[in-house]
Amino acid sequence: MIADIFGSDSVEDFLKRLRNACFKLIPPAVKMKKLNNVEQQLFDQATICGLCMKPLGSDKVRDHDHSSGRFREALHKGCNFQRRQSRRIVIFFTGL
Repeated sequence: MIADIFGSDSVEDFLKRLRNACFKLIPPAVKMKKLNNVEQQLFDQATICGLCMKPLGSDKVRDHDHSSGRFREALHKGCNFQRRQSRRIVIFFTGL
């Protein structure tokens, strides 16, 4: 995005444009949808973490796709954090 921004509110205008551009690249995360009967049964019966393949215990959580909200599989809580996608966009300013 290339734009000339002038005026007393130019910083605010620039930040609004930047925020809107970032949301187009990485949309806000979608909350997990309610599990249907089959998904709930898969979660309840899961005994092995889908990521590290080790036995699940009391830290078993429901992993879901943050763009669709759909259930993926049962994971350890720590493994679920490892799977988290980065929501960081690096921006370089040049010629300032």
